[in-house]
Amino acid sequence: MDNESIGNGRTADVITCDASSVLKLFKPFMNLSSIEKEFKVASFAHSNRLNTPKPIEMVNKDNRIGIIYERIIGKSLLLILSENPLKLPLIARQMADFTDRNCHFGFFAVSGQNSVFPPNYDCFRTPNN
Repeated sequence: MDNESIGNGRTADVITCDASSVLKLFKPFMNLSSIEKEFKVASFAHSNRLNTPKPIEMVNKDNRIGIIYERIIGKSLLLILSENPLKLPLIARQMADFTDRNCHFGFFAVSGQNSVFPPNYDCFRTPNN
């Protein structure tokens, strides 16, 4: 792993592994069940042909849990919007269409015995509200 930082957020840091993969390394306060759920959801999305990076495996690095993902080369949404703020309405519409398609597909509303989501999960609200 060459460990070049390519992103930082509230819950995780993203570093390069090699030319074809990245490691999303979760911050120590993140609990294992949340990380496992992210891995399951990401695997479900990818296996159902949603245009998402392939999750490869969960790992432990320097006493932190992480997920190795397929590396996607391209501009971040933040960079695209900072280069051309007028694209915001178009991108917002595309994101709304994606959410709408995938709610009807059942991606966000999957429930049942083997579900990665809780029963009665509604795609338009979080499980806590």
